[in-house]
Amino acid sequence: MNKLKNCFNYLLLFVNFIILLDFFLPKKIKEEKIIAISTKKQNYHNAARNFHLTHKVKTANYHFYVSDDFKSTTTIGQSVALKISPIFQKTHVYKNLATQTQGMYSLRLFSGFIFPIFSIPITICNIYDKLKTIALIMVPILFIDLIYLLFY
Repeated sequence: MNKLKNCFNYLLLFVNFIILLDFFLPKKIKEEKIIAISTKKQNYHNAARNFHLTHKVKTANYHFYVSDDFKSTTTIGQSVALKISPIFQKTHVYKNLATQTQGMYSLRLFSGFIFPIFSIPITICNIYDKLKTIALIMVPILFIDLIYLLFY
């Protein structure tokens, strides 16, 4: 049973390193024209009934979420430069070539860098039978992160 657990933990480490590698490898730069910009109201369904707006830009080959500032300075038909990650083909950084406004989607930063950085030491501690509860919580989150990177 201990060998199986260690193999699983090494698999988790491998997945974390692949995600980090994708985040840090040199990106392919592609220039695309914006064909659609959409805004969606996201409700929280709590007592305060709060909400926020999400903005999504679509090009011929990619779609990605952008900040309010980027959306306000961008129109359909303008060109954007996209830095695309080599392994998961995700938009890393986007830049409007007309206004020189650029940004990075915060979930991409979290899923590609922050989460794996925190997950690696916890997985290593779990190999040595430390932090079992936190490691148990990190496993499904890591696989959700991987599914997000592969299919979303």
